[in-house]
Amino acid sequence: MELGKTINELRKKNNMTQEELAAKLGVSAQAVSKWENDLSCPDISLLPDISKLFGISVDELLSGDYHGKDIVHDNSDFAELPGHKDSDNHFKDIKKINIAVDNHGKMTNVSLPIKLVRFGMNIGSAFGGLTDGQSQIIMDAIQNGLSGEILKVNGEHGEIVTISLE
Repeated sequence: MELGKTINELRKKNNMTQEELAAKLGVSAQAVSKWENDLSCPDISLLPDISKLFGISVDELLSGDYHGKDIVHDNSDFAELPGHKDSDNHFKDIKKINIAVDNHGKMTNVSLPIKLVRFGMNIGSAFGGLTDGQSQIIMDAIQNGLSGEILKVNGEHGEIVTISLE
């Protein structure tokens, strides 16, 4: 069985919509639809979360060999997975990340919803100039519910990038 068909079957047996599964995983419903139609695959970092959500191992998820198990899983504890608390009260006060770029007096401001930032999870690549350590600072601040200015970075061309949480 292909991974997409496995996810589809598990989701339906758990009486979950694509939107509900997407919200629990911090992805879009379109992403879930693409997985289920084998047009794309979930990011490898999501596989443990998907497995935990459905109460099976990653091996069982990937092989589709979970039959005979009671796969209907009480996923109320799913909120305890690291990085997936933004759907809970833990992040209710943090709504968006603001990125301000001062490029020699020309200001550019971008505000992104936290869910979109989590969806990308690759901030360093998306906003060039951030190291893995700096990206981790941002993700840790989000997970710990911090707000205000959390990072200021001087770019290689003299631009100043300020990142804050609201």
